[in-house]
Amino acid sequence: MIEPFAVLEQIRDALLKKGAQEVVLAFTRGRGKELKFVNNKIIKISNGTSESASIFAVFDKKIVLTNILSFDPENIKKCIADIEAFSKHLEPKPDYFGIAKGPFKYSSIENIYDPKISEISEKEILELAGQGIDAALQEGAKRTGGILEIGEEESFLLTSGDVKATEKSTSAYFSIRALLDKTASGHATVAETNLQKFDTASTGHVAGKFSKMAKGPKKIEPGKYDVLFSPLAFAALLEFIGGALSIYNVEVGLSPFANKIGQQVAPKFVNLYDDGRLPGGLGSGICDAEGVPTQRTQTIGAGVLKSYLYNTSYAKKYNTKSTANAGLIAPRPTNIILEPGKSDVEDLIKDIKRGIYITNLWYTRFQNYFTGDFSTIPRDATFLIENGELKPIKEIRLSDNILKLLQNISGIARDQRQILSWEVGTPTWCSHVAVRDLNITKPVGA
Repeated sequence: MIEPFAVLEQIRDALLKKGAQEVVLAFTRGRGKELKFVNNKIIKISNGTSESASIFAVFDKKIVLTNILSFDPENIKKCIADIEAFSKHLEPKPDYFGIAKGPFKYSSIENIYDPKISEISEKEILELAGQGIDAALQEGAKRTGGILEIGEEESFLLTSGDVKATEKSTSAYFSIRALLDKTASGHATVAETNLQKFDTASTGHVAGKFSKMAKGPKKIEPGKYDVLFSPLAFAALLEFIGGALSIYNVEVGLSPFANKIGQQVAPKFVNLYDDGRLPGGLGSGICDAEGVPTQRTQTIGAGVLKSYLYNTSYAKKYNTKSTANAGLIAPRPTNIILEPGKSDVEDLIKDIKRGIYITNLWYTRFQNYFTGDFSTIPRDATFLIENGELKPIKEIRLSDNILKLLQNISGIARDQRQILSWEVGTPTWCSHVAVRDLNITKPVGA
């Protein structure tokens, strides 16, 4: 097994000798187990390991970013030569202002590494999956399918800016789709860093319950509806909002939040954060990709847009401070956190006289990133809300604007949880959210 820092120091020194002014190297060693199930049966259990390193090198403001997977001396030598040669064909980036300069002091983050996940046996993984499947069937589902993933990662960071950092993290993810028949299904996920909190049974109960409730869906007329989103559904929209607050996306026209710092973009009870130090956060770490110690940044406070997300280079360009969100090329969110409200979900449902409850979304697409126009398709259990009663519906599309959606938030529940899914790649902490007056249309071909 290679010694990561020894290899990284070798690469850094060689690149500096080749004329690079700045170098950032990140080595990652991962180990994990994956279980897949279809029609209530386990069909595959696999183990995997990986080692890779990312290389970021700057030659007179010419930026090269690449990866290396093999660390034998000849491959390292070839990679360094290729980087030097490639850099000569690049145009300099005039508005590049450098990486962070260390050294920095780092403090550990609670609950991002669980040795029980590292030591988990195949038997225990089978039991966890079985608990989720059995729970869904107990609720009335006929078939289930999904995935369970357990992972451990060790990372090493070394830069020419006198940064040296390492840490370990663990993750556990379970996704289950439960089906009553071809038209009635429910989906639920759980994502944690700690095995004790990794409750696959409760997740299975949610998916199975939704599948039973969704039996016999009917079509409804398009129009304006108040909408209640489950955490799984709203997180898919919240992830876009978190990413759109990167100064890079603002600058290149991929964000509807340009020139809105200090403006009211949501009701006063809406507070949004990016927190790279969140205990138990799957996106948490002691530092960002260039070594700046992570922090909690309020991006929306009392409904007002407070801050974009910056790395060191963009912070210098805009005469502000890094928010510890590097992304070396583009700042990016770590853990997106919507502050929970004080309402129970049942109260939000009661407040909607006639609306729609969406439990899952897919195919969220933006027709215009700058204005925020988007459409998305509710998937799995979806309900018409009429005077507190839920009636299953089908074949609808949500077509609206993300800025309007933010402005029209009418309630946030207290039931916050961490979301990760196929539609949500950034760990997002979200509750049930109610939004007024959204545009419901028919899917193409419906």
